[in-house]
Amino acid sequence: MKTKYWLFAAATLTMMACSQNDDIMSQPQEPAVSFDDFEAPDGRVVVQLGTGGTAVDMEVTPSSRAAYEKVDDLISKDNLGIFALAGGTTQEIQQSPENTLLDNIQATIYSGKLNQTDGAEQDDLHRIRLKTPPTGTGSGAGFNGVYYYPMSSKQNFTFYGYAPYQQSCSNQTVTFNFAANMDILYAKKAAPVINRNEITVPDKYASESEFQGYNARYLRVLKYNKANQGAHKAWVPNLTFDHKMALLKIYLKPAEEQTAEDKNYVKTQQTIRDVQINNHPSQLQLDVLNGTLTADAGSQKGSFSGYRYFADQPTKFSDAQINAEDVLSITDGTNPVMYFLVYPQASYDISLIIKTNNQNGVPAERTEHITIKRTAAGQENQPFEAGKSYAVKLGIFAAQSVEATATLTSWGTDEEVIAPIE
Repeated sequence: MKTKYWLFAAATLTMMACSQNDDIMSQPQEPAVSFDDFEAPDGRVVVQLGTGGTAVDMEVTPSSRAAYEKVDDLISKDNLGIFALAGGTTQEIQQSPENTLLDNIQATIYSGKLNQTDGAEQDDLHRIRLKTPPTGTGSGAGFNGVYYYPMSSKQNFTFYGYAPYQQSCSNQTVTFNFAANMDILYAKKAAPVINRNEITVPDKYASESEFQGYNARYLRVLKYNKANQGAHKAWVPNLTFDHKMALLKIYLKPAEEQTAEDKNYVKTQQTIRDVQINNHPSQLQLDVLNGTLTADAGSQKGSFSGYRYFADQPTKFSDAQINAEDVLSITDGTNPVMYFLVYPQASYDISLIIKTNNQNGVPAERTEHITIKRTAAGQENQPFEAGKSYAVKLGIFAAQSVEATATLTSWGTDEEVIAPIE
């Protein structure tokens, strides 16, 4: 099943700060505005953010090189970027400043929870806190930001999110200087149209056939009016996060087309080191409005090593990169020995060094390059897909040549990719 990441934004009403009078001490003090507030006397709406519970896992920091896995591991880390924009093009957004509600606001996961009664689609969801204005770098202690929906604006805002957070962006384009195994997530959510007969509303709405958002009025209508047939109508925008990178899981095993004696020789007399992805783009750009991730054609390409799995949990990603001199054993290929997160493209150049003990006990090394492509019928020239996991099985011959097969494992439909290396 394709891994999803759920993020939501709730609207609450809050109050304006204090008196214009210079003698502040003589005036009644109103409660401070908080991102936890829902309604306040002045009618302004505060944007709250949260994320979808413990069903998924993320292991990531702002400079992380590990695959996103669970939400809980993001608590108190400053790794999300959030936009709320009206208008479908960069030109439309730039022509009207009021079309920008949140502009690349840094956010962090908080351990506090929200439920359906708070406007969430489901119970037990983590809160997200926005960076305290003005935005910039900082720690979780500064994530108490209060941002308001326009009170009278009729703009319908769409929410966008991405990770890992990048401080600078231009024209709704985020640039990533690719670090080895950087995972990139993206989400977009426009408000669902609510037909009037789906909720019980006062007579003042009799002339309206539907309600559109996200805006302050839309959120108030859903919060203060009962959904018909008992159906819960969340006023919290839910963002479904998808991976924008592909995941390559590397297995090492003796090649099948050789004798049992040769297979045993491979496992006992040969080892592997310095497995790398070569000619990988060093700079990637995310178009926030449509979610397109592209490689900067003008940037240089580079090589990088894979990352380990935990020794006691062979299917769980670690953030420990494998060094060039680290020796990898060739086994029966039951568990992956490393993983790469890569920009989706038509093929990958993988290099590795095979070390063999000769009859005199003197080791000899040989470098092999392997081209990994999709070879399933109809997919021969198609790029590897974002959000998909590929099991790349490198078969080693006693004669030091290599063959490779790659099987697509679930985040999508199984697919076998065979890449023999002579």
